[in-house]
Amino acid sequence: MTEEKRISPWIAGVVDTLVGARVILGTNIPHRNRLAVILMDAALETACRAFLKHRKRIALSDAHRHRDNLVKAVRGNLKEIDDVVWESINYYYEVIGGTSCFMTSSWVSDGSGTKQRGQTL
Repeated sequence: MTEEKRISPWIAGVVDTLVGARVILGTNIPHRNRLAVILMDAALETACRAFLKHRKRIALSDAHRHRDNLVKAVRGNLKEIDDVVWESINYYYEVIGGTSCFMTSSWVSDGSGTKQRGQTL
């Protein structure tokens, strides 16, 4: 008989997001890599907030809605992750366009080889 281990709801959401990224990577969707990175980044932000709130018992404020403040708080409370890892995380955040990653103008093809500009997803 196996015992089923209960997964915390905040962890389950992160796992589901990462599974979604994996599913997208297995398709032929144009720009699937960028879409997967966006999902992975969303999972990272969710995990950071969950870590601060549920593991470190830090009350999150409006300031934690901003990526820079969130990362600074996590880095200060999670010294086990070295600077090289955080630099890689920041690199990919910049690659997807940071907070403007939901604008299609820089990366979604309309199928004719031209880019659609100024539309939000």
